[in-house]
Amino acid sequence: MKHPGISLLILIAVLMGGCSQRGWYEGIQKSNELNCYQRPMAQQMECLEEARAISYDQYQRELDKLRGPPQ
Repeated sequence: MKHPGISLLILIAVLMGGCSQRGWYEGIQKSNELNCYQRPMAQQMECLEEARAISYDQYQRELDKLRGPPQ
């Protein structure tokens, strides 16, 4: 791919159309995945596994735990 930055910007713009927290999270996650393809082939699978390790729902549950009960 000659211009990965352009593809990344288009992807982020599409994903962030609603500007929801989920959209932001998934946009960043996709950006991280795209960056994995810039690494040597031997490192790509491990990088992709790390980039996809935590789903938005898992992230939200962990965030809720850290915030504690509403007051």
